Amino acid sequence: MSLQHNQAVENAKQAYTLSLFDKRYQIYEKFKRFGEAHERKDYDGESYLEMTHLAHEAAFVFDRSIEDWLHEIAQQIHDYNDFMADNPLSRESDIFGNEVVVDDAHNAQLKRQYGSYKAWIREQFLPMESNHKFWHFMYVSDRPFMDG
Repeated sequence: MSLQHNQAVENAKQAYTLSLFDKRYQIYEKFKRFGEAHERKDYDGESYLEMTHLAHEAAFVFDRSIEDWLHEIAQQIHDYNDFMADNPLSRESDIFGNEVVVDDAHNAQLKRQYGSYKAWIREQFLPMESNHKFWHFMYVSDRPFMDG
């Protein structure tokens, strides 16, 4: 009877570990898809909300470090959008009446500042950074995890 109880406990632990891994992997996949989608498009208010939602999801299956990191990414997206709204590029009409961005030093400086926000956000999705953050949470084995 004791052996059956111990085996049931071990089976429950393994089932819990696999379920937790599955939930974590789903969040990891959403994170990767977000990064891939934003290789082709800019960050906007919807991006901010999506990353904030992902951070809230992560709070249930990761420790605080992942949740905080995802919130930090969301905050950077928010700050980027605020900066762009507060500092729009100068525009003028061309000879055909089309609105175009002015090619001047002020706009060049703004573009560099826009770029610094986006560069930090995009760095978070590089494999070296994201894999490092998620690695310790994505390990599943019946043997204890050992560094090195």
